[in-house]
Amino acid sequence: MVGLFLETVEGEVPSLLRDPSGRATQTAESKSPVQGGWPCQHYPADWTARASSLLAEYDAQRGEHQRCRKQEKAKEHSGQLRIYLRRCVEDPSSLQARDVGRIRLILACYVTKRGAPDSPQCRALRQEQIQHAGAPTFKDIAEAILPRLQACPPDEGLEDLGPIIQPISEDEAGHWNVPVNTPIPSPLQHKVQRCLSDAVDTLVERGLITSGETLARVLPQMTAGIRAAGIADPALRRLYAAIYAAFRRRRSLLLLNMEKQVQIEELPWVTAIDRFRRQDLAARESAKQTLEEVSLLALVSFPHAILPNKLLQELRALAKTAEMDLPIVDEVAADIFMGQFSGKFLQAAKQATALLDGTLYATYYGIDYQQVQEMPEVKPSKVFWSRQTTSNAFAELCAQRAGVELGGWDPATNGMVIEQQQILTTQNLAVLFAELHLADALQEQQLVEMARRCFEWVCERQQVKVDRWHARLIQIKNTAYAWRQMIFFLALLPQPAVTEFLGWAKGHLKQQPETFYNRFHPALTGLVLASENCRLDSDDARQAGAQRFLGWSKARHWLLTDT
Repeated sequence: MVGLFLETVEGEVPSLLRDPSGRATQTAESKSPVQGGWPCQHYPADWTARASSLLAEYDAQRGEHQRCRKQEKAKEHSGQLRIYLRRCVEDPSSLQARDVGRIRLILACYVTKRGAPDSPQCRALRQEQIQHAGAPTFKDIAEAILPRLQACPPDEGLEDLGPIIQPISEDEAGHWNVPVNTPIPSPLQHKVQRCLSDAVDTLVERGLITSGETLARVLPQMTAGIRAAGIADPALRRLYAAIYAAFRRRRSLLLLNMEKQVQIEELPWVTAIDRFRRQDLAARESAKQTLEEVSLLALVSFPHAILPNKLLQELRALAKTAEMDLPIVDEVAADIFMGQFSGKFLQAAKQATALLDGTLYATYYGIDYQQVQEMPEVKPSKVFWSRQTTSNAFAELCAQRAGVELGGWDPATNGMVIEQQQILTTQNLAVLFAELHLADALQEQQLVEMARRCFEWVCERQQVKVDRWHARLIQIKNTAYAWRQMIFFLALLPQPAVTEFLGWAKGHLKQQPETFYNRFHPALTGLVLASENCRLDSDDARQAGAQRFLGWSKARHWLLTDT
């Protein structure tokens, strides 16, 4: 079609004007970025017959090949030209001036990008496209490299990926009809990398472990060996490691009344094996070191996410081997919350007191840590299906802070109570930082970087378009959790570093779209005021329009005012 229309051009072939950077531009003399002649000015003698033949051939081919709909789209140049071509065949005088100008622009775009039909530029482009179309598909290359993987032990990882991702050899080319020296495409190389056997931090760095949940799936391979290290008999040690790894692959369930699933120590055959375990100082030190390394890896790699329950299981196992009594708390589900917390939640909150009392974290969330420290521990009721027949003081404090009543089954109400528990306990951050001295292992700049990544993630995630209402609520909850972790990291920094971070955060927020800036600015305002030791429930904070960013709410969340 382009060739037919170029035959009707009077003057030079149309093309786009270019500025020195190569972009299309406009001049003061012309309001159009096109230079050259105008189409539809004269038609050769046999032009109408050839155009009709081309249209008839298109209709026949279109009737047979209907999968691709791109050619039918009105916004595509090919579809527009075909419509104009039919009008030229039927009645050229029906074209208005704007129609001719549109045809001229389409021709100019085509010629500028590909060159005129049958020109050296166009022939070179078509030859390159033919080569691309004739190249082997990913499926062909995958079938060629599949035997390489099949030759490796199926139950072991790969320590060297070189032999698997090397270009296609001559023997493979003859057998699989793939050209010799065909490189393995990057997407296939990335799939092969999932077989890599390497240190966990290397797998995270390569992007093969992308979340705490994925880290929890691969961690039992390491934990199993550490838990079995105290068993002297080699065969029994291998058996215990295999049992442990298999046990950790089971599905995790959340039970009512704070009940737990069967623990591995409760299995009778594991209890029998434990009799052969010796008190091994090396195993305890190894477990403690691994616990520190895994905790640091998870927090540094995914600072915006709370540690998932599956990963917490492995941390507890390592802590038990290291003979450390850590009050590690699980994430509680709002739909089965019974209005009570076990004793370890209050223990975790009291450990947070020594670390965070008087800090930015306490000011922002309005926490009276002295009240938490003096709180008595109450053993929760064990009555099955008890709807809050007894309550501990910690759960009552969380409900009071949330402004709701305990004892209901409303998920939103329960979620508000659970979020206050997470605020008071820091959801394991304070316990790990205090007991494992993670702040000493992390430099000030690393904590700043972790806080920045949290802020960037919150801004990015908040702007993801989500249509479903429930998904929007989950989006708010997850970003509020990331916001809380960011404030925890900032609370461990000196005031000059916090001030510098807030200056960066203001600049980063201003770079976002105006609608998001106006919507999210109250959250940052609240954080700035808290850094100046101003409580967010004060009159000054309310007059400044500050908001405390929480994830759960019974009323419409203030971040959802745009929907």
